[in-house]
Amino acid sequence: MLKQIRTVTALSLIALVCINTVGCGANSVNTSIVDDDLSNVVSKSSIFSIKDISEYFFDPHEHKSMKDGYTEKYDLNGDGKEETITIEQLPCNGGDGAYYPHVYNSEGVEIAYQDDIEESPFKEKWDNGNVEFYYNDEKFYSLDKAEVKSIYLESATEEEIDKNLSGNQEREADLASGFVVSENDGKPELIVKYYTEGVMPHVVSLGYCLLHLKLNNDEKWEITPEFVRDGKSNTDAQVIIPALDYYWAKEDTTGIYYFADKKLYKYDTKNAASTVVTENIIDPYDFAVYDGTIYSLQNSGEESNPLKLYIYDKHTGSFEELLTFENQVHAIHTSGHYLIAKVEGSDKYEIYDITVPDSPQKVDANDLDIIKETPLVKADDANENIIYAGQIIADINQFDADSLEVWGWNDKYVFVNAIIQGQDTFYQIELDEPENVVDLGDDISKIAVFEDLLLLRNDDGSVEVVK
Repeated sequence: MLKQIRTVTALSLIALVCINTVGCGANSVNTSIVDDDLSNVVSKSSIFSIKDISEYFFDPHEHKSMKDGYTEKYDLNGDGKEETITIEQLPCNGGDGAYYPHVYNSEGVEIAYQDDIEESPFKEKWDNGNVEFYYNDEKFYSLDKAEVKSIYLESATEEEIDKNLSGNQEREADLASGFVVSENDGKPELIVKYYTEGVMPHVVSLGYCLLHLKLNNDEKWEITPEFVRDGKSNTDAQVIIPALDYYWAKEDTTGIYYFADKKLYKYDTKNAASTVVTENIIDPYDFAVYDGTIYSLQNSGEESNPLKLYIYDKHTGSFEELLTFENQVHAIHTSGHYLIAKVEGSDKYEIYDITVPDSPQKVDANDLDIIKETPLVKADDANENIIYAGQIIADINQFDADSLEVWGWNDKYVFVNAIIQGQDTFYQIELDEPENVVDLGDDISKIAVFEDLLLLRNDDGSVEVVK
């Protein structure tokens, strides 16, 4: 378990450092011992696989140790005396800011582990997409071009990546930006992170360089550098509650799924074609998709808490009961590798980790950052306007409707439903020229809007996919 530390500002002092042989990943670490000179303190290591920063830091970009003016005391070397760990916020700024952790012994003397806190000890040497990582000018890790691209592809397109991977250059990681204390192996370990963007724009990070610091009884440090990817760490502790969610049509990484003619279809955006997934469906209250795995919220027939979660079994071609919710819920959707169930009559959620799709694990919602999207479009009934991104784009009165609902939007259009004497009429409003309003037709009962696709469900149950 990681203990997360709050910290405060303090002055820099001097200390001695020692590096011993430490095991890391597959290989042992080559080490050296130094006193006053910290420039060559390095442990060289090989790592079987690329770890993720979330294995060490919860919410690394907004970590609570990234604050000036707080402190935490901890016995780092087990001698019964507490060391004080403090943060000094530096004037330099990087991807996560600059928050250097100082460590002081019980007498207030700093136990230093870095010569110049306003320079990064980590460098990257790039050669046409291949990169080597150096700590105090000693190489400790490398990635080939394929591994680099696999990391960047989580937040950028292949075309964007290829533009930045050519040529040779040398770059520094950012300054220190927070820390945790880990007790995983029975001995306290201070872990300090340094954000590294690599060769992409700053918002697209390659990962972090870490210092693993263990304090001996003679107040010398065992230091091991490590590289970890940013990857899912930006979003792994977040769930998104969408501003709009259609109960009859959903999108995930594998395509768009929708109900039509009492069948479940999948629309493949690459091939621009729909195929039947299954005809064995019970009328669901809602459904959700995660990486091709389909979940449905269905009535089990039980009197108490009747709505249960079902999963589609590709082998049997049917939906099988998966779990009973602790509360009565009425809607489900997925966000990353989480399934979120909306609790009936409240603003609460039941959240499950579905990394293993057929074995959901309940997650404490308090441990996650729940982000509720704000609708980009709204119908302002009081002022009788339709608002897009804070700007008036249409007068509600032009639709001569009893009421008007916003059903979706993209970067070109807004879609609304004008209800007149109980009848639905859907309209498309062009954002560049809002006076261009198109009636989508009399036989449309529902629509679903995605980035570049519009699904029109007709009164007869059929669905048309429009680009």
